[in-house]
Amino acid sequence: MSKRRKWPAEEKLRIVLAGMQPGVEVSDLCRQEGINPTMFYYWKKKVLSSAKQVFDE
Repeated sequence: MSKRRKWPAEEKLRIVLAGMQPGVEVSDLCRQEGINPTMFYYWKKKVLSSAKQVFDE
């Protein structure tokens, strides 16, 4: 039985920003980081949805 890894917010943001760079293959990035692409897209959705709040202030 393996423990689930707890990803710090800084690591999640780093991975999402890396995946949004031109020419980066998300599948390759996820393989390198050891995450499922579904998790990457979930994190990306959260980042983008919270970005609106920054500009609403």
